Amino acid sequence: MTKKQIGWGALIVVVIIGGYFIFSNYASAPTDGSIEWEKQESAVKGFLLENFGNELAAATRPIGRVAKTVEVTGDTRPEALVLLGTGGAYTDDFILLKWEDGKPGLFAFLKPDGETGPLIFSQGSSVRNGMSVDFLLEESVVYTGSWGIDPDGSLGNCEVEAFRYWSDGKQFVFDKNASEELEIDYCSRIRNQLPNLL
Repeated sequence: MTKKQIGWGALIVVVIIGGYFIFSNYASAPTDGSIEWEKQESAVKGFLLENFGNELAAATRPIGRVAKTVEVTGDTRPEALVLLGTGGAYTDDFILLKWEDGKPGLFAFLKPDGETGPLIFSQGSSVRNGMSVDFLLEESVVYTGSWGIDPDGSLGNCEVEAFRYWSDGKQFVFDKNASEELEIDYCSRIRNQLPNLL
């Protein structure tokens, strides 16, 4: 076999292998209806760094790891609550992502102050403080809770902010009534857990 034949043979092998990887990546790219978030950590991390690069520059925790998948918007496609890699002394920060047009996307949240934008959730607890994020899936609601224990051991501040998904505007909107209703149950549960929290 001549050097020229070997060279052409090597080139053909490279083209075949390269084509295989390109095709296999394309073929395995998830459609909007079949997303498996756990397999998309690399894409999610890249998306978060692209959109929150400055905030994540000093991240010391895993970025883009899926903590939970939910179907909260009612469109049958799962959303993902993912770690941002940032947080406080006792909390981790999360963000809710959707899969749209073959890539991760951000949800818009209309907040109580009238501002619209993505919402970062914190979750975790210390001896006397805690924060959480949870979902009321059947009502397309995501809500945050926070609590603190006073020096005398009683429950001090305890509040909930709930956001309901509106498909018309494709955003989550602060829902005052849902916030008040969920707060009653949430704070009651925290109050019942006080002996175990102290």
